[in-house]
Amino acid sequence: MFKDVEALTKPRPASTSQRKRDLADQICLELTVHAQIGQAADVDDKSDPKVTLLGEYIDHHIKEERAEIFVKARAARKLDLVGMRETLAARKEELVADPAVAVAVA
Repeated sequence: MFKDVEALTKPRPASTSQRKRDLADQICLELTVHAQIGQAADVDDKSDPKVTLLGEYIDHHIKEERAEIFVKARAARKLDLVGMRETLAARKEELVADPAVAVAVA
């Protein structure tokens, strides 16, 4: 699925936008299911290194956002960053309130 997203990113036609979103949603679902299966099978404390590694990936992602993505967003003066923040916060509220998301994460 990651390779499919990468392939769709190269030409970047507008028609691939929905397909990329669908693939991202599927990737998130698959990772959530995989994590749940791993937790169910992990009867001892082998999950500690996995959580540590996940934390390192997330830390790297945050640093990347701060150093690259947010810098580019601020430089693009046409972007309404306050509006974007409000849109993302509203979407987060929707997702947190969505029972289907809660079930997928639980």
